[in-house]
Amino acid sequence: MITDPTTLLVSVLTLGVGAQWLAWRMRLPSIVLLIVLGLAIGPLGGLVDPDALLGEQLFPFVSIAVAAILFEGGLSLRVKELRETGRQLWRLMTVGILATWVLITALGVWIIGLDLELALLLGAILVVTGPTVALPLLQHVRPERRIGALVKWEGIANDPIGALLAVLVLEWMLAAGAGSSPFVSLAIALVAGVGIGGFGAWFVGLALKRHWLPDALHGAAVLMAALFAYVAANGVHHECGLMAVTVMGIGLANQRDLDIEHVLEFGENLRVVLIGGLFLLLGARVQLADLALLGPASLAFVALIVLFVRPFAVWTSLVGLGVPWREKAFLGIMAPRGIIAAAVASLFALQLEEYGFHQARLLVPLVFLVILTTVSVCGLAARPLALGLGLASEKNDGFLVLGAHPFARAIAESLLAEGVRVVLVDSNRANIAAAEAAGIPAHHASIRSDWVQSDLALEGIGHFVGLVPNDEVNGLAALRFQSLFGRANCFQLAATARDDETSRLDDQALARVLFGAQFTHAELERRFVAGARPRRTTLTDGFQFSDLLEQHGDGAVPLFCVKRTGAVQVFGSDMRPTPEPGDRLICLVADQAARIERRASAA
Repeated sequence: MITDPTTLLVSVLTLGVGAQWLAWRMRLPSIVLLIVLGLAIGPLGGLVDPDALLGEQLFPFVSIAVAAILFEGGLSLRVKELRETGRQLWRLMTVGILATWVLITALGVWIIGLDLELALLLGAILVVTGPTVALPLLQHVRPERRIGALVKWEGIANDPIGALLAVLVLEWMLAAGAGSSPFVSLAIALVAGVGIGGFGAWFVGLALKRHWLPDALHGAAVLMAALFAYVAANGVHHECGLMAVTVMGIGLANQRDLDIEHVLEFGENLRVVLIGGLFLLLGARVQLADLALLGPASLAFVALIVLFVRPFAVWTSLVGLGVPWREKAFLGIMAPRGIIAAAVASLFALQLEEYGFHQARLLVPLVFLVILTTVSVCGLAARPLALGLGLASEKNDGFLVLGAHPFARAIAESLLAEGVRVVLVDSNRANIAAAEAAGIPAHHASIRSDWVQSDLALEGIGHFVGLVPNDEVNGLAALRFQSLFGRANCFQLAATARDDETSRLDDQALARVLFGAQFTHAELERRFVAGARPRRTTLTDGFQFSDLLEQHGDGAVPLFCVKRTGAVQVFGSDMRPTPEPGDRLICLVADQAARIERRASAA
C-alpha cells in the first residue's frame, strides 16, 4: 500500500481521468470502469484506503465535490426544456419519489427485517438518483433530446430533495427537532435553499453583467460563490446546501443577456476530475467484511429495487400524460444511485450507532450494494436498451453542416446516399427551400442561435462542418459545437489567404481544416462551377485509392471515406485516412472535359 498522502491523492485523481479516457477508447460507460477500478485498488488490491488517506476530511471533501458537480449540472439546465417535460418532471419529483420511498421502506421491513424507522431512512436515502452517474451515462448513450432532458433534470433535481428527505427522517428518529414539526423543518430548509441559491444567482449574474470581475477569474469566482452558498445554506439547515447550489446553477443558466459558456466549460473540466476521484474513492471504500453481513435476502432486495420499484414508480408517475411506452421503459432503468447516497448513508450510520440503533451497521453495506448494482446495470444496459427502443442512434457519424448552397447540398446528397445522417443549417431561405426540395433535412436558422443546440434534433450527429464563404463564421460556429461533438469532430474550410494585416485570421484555425489547406471555399466553388461533382467510388483489389488518384490526377479532391463498417472518416489537413478495398470514397471529381483542358494547359 502507498503511504504518502500526496502520492496517493495524485494517483487517485490521475487514475480517475485515465479510466475515463480508457472508457472512451473502449466505448464503455466510464462509471462502470471507475467502480471496478476502485474495487481493484481498494478492498481487492489493498492499495488505497480512503479513510486513512483523507481521515476526517473525507466527508467534507466528498460534500464539496458533490456540491461543485451539482452546481455544474444546474448550469446545464435550461428552463425552456421543461416546455415538453415539465409535467413529467413534476410527477417524477412528487409521485415518483413518494412511491419509491414507500416501496423501498416496505422491502426493507419485509425482506431485510429492518425496524420501521431504519427502513424509512433507507428508503429516503435511496430515492436519490445521482447526477454523478446520470450525466456521464447521458454522454455515453446520447438518447433523444426530450428523454435526455428529462433524465438530466430528474437526476440533478432529485439529489438535493432526496438528501433533505433523509435528513428530516434522521431528525425524526433522533428526536432532534423536539418541539418543532418536521414540516416546519422542511419549510425552513426549502426557504433557505431556494433563497440563498436564488440570491447567489442574482448577485453573481449582476457581477458578470457589470464586469466587476476580470474574465480570467470568472470560472473560479463563480465556483467559489456557489460553494459559499452551499456552506451558508448548510449553516441554516443540514444538507440544504445541495438545494442552494442547484438553484444557483439553474438561476445563472437562465438569466437573459448573460453568457456563461466559459464558466460552464470550466465546470465541465472540473467535473471530469471530481467524478473520477469520487467514484474511485467510493469503490475503494467498500468493505468486503461489511458486505458479508448481508444475507441472500439482500440480493432479492436489490433485484426488486431495479426490476420492480423503479419501473413501478415511473409508470405510476407518468400515467395519463401521453408518454410513449418506450420512453417509460428507458426511464424505468435510469435510476443509478451515486456518491450522495453513499456519503449520507456512511455519515448517518455513525450517528445512529451512537444512539443505539444496532441495525444501523447494515445501512452502509445495503446502500453500497444498491449503488454497485444500479451503476453496473444502468452503465451496461442503458445504451443497448436505448438502441433497442429506438431512442438513440447506433452510430453518431452524421454531420451538422453550416451552409445549404449548391456545393453543400451536393455533399449532403452524397453522404445521404451512403446512409449517413446529414442536417443542413443556413440563414438563406432560398438555399433552405432548394435543400428541402431535394429531400435534404435542412433548417432555416442562425447557427449561433440557442435553438440549434437545444431544440434541433441532433441524434446520430457526431460532426460539425462549416462550409459557408465567411471564414470567421465557420470558425466561430465550429468553436461553439466543440463542447457537443468534441474538438476532433469539428471542421471548417481552410481560410482564404489575405494580404491585409487588418483582416487576416490568426494562423491557428479555430477548428480542424477540412479537406486540405489549399481547398478554400473559393477554390472548391471554382471547381464546382467548372463542373466538378462529388462522386462515390467503391475501392476493390483491382482499383485502389492510388489508382483513383492516378486516373483523375489533381482533378480529384478526396472528401470522405466510408469504411466497410459504416464509420465515416473525414479527409483534412491533419487527417489523411488510408482507404482499403471495400471502402467507399466520396471525392470531388472534375468532369472529363475540364480535366483534358487542364492537362493541355499544363503541357
